Amino acid sequence: MSNIYLKFPTIDDKEKWIEYLKEYRLDNPKAKPLSCTEDINYEEWLNKITKEHNGIDLEEGRVPSSVYFLMNDDRIVGNLSIRHNIDNEFLSRIGGHIGYGVRPSERRKGYATIMLNLALEKCDELGLENVLVTCKEDNIGSAKTIENNCGVLKEVIFDSQENCKFKKYWINIKEALIKKEEIRRR
Repeated sequence: MSNIYLKFPTIDDKEKWIEYLKEYRLDNPKAKPLSCTEDINYEEWLNKITKEHNGIDLEEGRVPSSVYFLMNDDRIVGNLSIRHNIDNEFLSRIGGHIGYGVRPSERRKGYATIMLNLALEKCDELGLENVLVTCKEDNIGSAKTIENNCGVLKEVIFDSQENCKFKKYWINIKEALIKKEEIRRR
C-alpha cells in the first residue's frame, strides 16, 4: 500500500465516486454507500455533507457528521462516516459513531483496519474519548477490523428492523492510537 489517506470529498472526486458506486452496486445491488447510488446529484450531496460536517441545517434525526473517502494515491478505495455524537435512538442502538465500507475489488487487503484507525484520529480531533462501532454478528471481517483497533465487545443485540443481531463494540481512542503504528505496518 503506497499513499493511503482520508480525504473530504470535493467536486474533483465526482467521477471517481460514481465509478466507486457502480462497482459497489454491481457487487450488491441494494448497497447505498453513504446513502448514495450512481445516479446521485453529486453537487447537492456534496453541499449536504458539507453542512452536516459543520452541523448546519441538519435534517430531523441527523447529527453532525463527517464523510471521508479513503484514498490510495488518487483512487477511492473506501468510504467513511464519523458521527460527532450518537444522540439519537438509531445511532446509540446500532448505528454507532463510525460507519465504513471498502470497494469490493479492494476487500481483504487491510484497508478497513487502516481506515478505522485513521477515523479514530479524526474522532480524537473532535474531542471524543470512546466511540461505539457496530457490525452485524455474521460480519467476521468487520468484527476483526474493530477488534484490531482495540474494540471491546460490550453487547450483542437483536434488531427487529434489520432482522439480525449486531455486535456493539466500544473503542478507547487513546488506547487505539497508541497501537496505530503497529496497525499501519500490517
